[in-house]
Amino acid sequence: GANLYCHDIAVELAGRGHDVVSLTAGVAYDGRLGAYLQEAGHSPVQSYRIVNSPVFAPGRDNANYPLLEISHTSLENVFRRAMRKISPQVVHFNNIEGFTLSCVRIAKEYGARVIFSLHNYHLLCPQVHLLYRDETICEDFEDGRRCFSCVFTDEPWMHRLCNRKFRWYK
Repeated sequence: GANLYCHDIAVELAGRGHDVVSLTAGVAYDGRLGAYLQEAGHSPVQSYRIVNSPVFAPGRDNANYPLLEISHTSLENVFRRAMRKISPQVVHFNNIEGFTLSCVRIAKEYGARVIFSLHNYHLLCPQVHLLYRDETICEDFEDGRRCFSCVFTDEPWMHRLCNRKFRWYK
């Protein structure tokens, strides 16, 4: 899906003489404790990945842990190291899966212009695809109440968080 699309665009931009670097998170795990930055190759696009991100990709795998998607100190520290190492002029988030919303702010703090493309509904829907319980189209999140029942949890903090998350987007 989006990763293949982004890879093809990165290869084309590199072929036109642009310096392109790819950074992924939320898909590589090795059993060690803690997140860290790892070089992942350089053919034809220089690639890095954050290994052991506490925020999973795809985002639906993180649906029961939405606080992680807002901010997580150890992941953001590794993201800061990546920003120092790469020193980008532009950071293009093709999704937020594997990262936190705070990573967008951090990229700006490092002087990068930020572009954010949406390839799904993850910013609005913990299940990513706006399908209530993966069955029917969700047409009203009911101020977070419907999200709470959709992610199959009885934890009361989840309802408060869903409510807060949607207020943040307004």
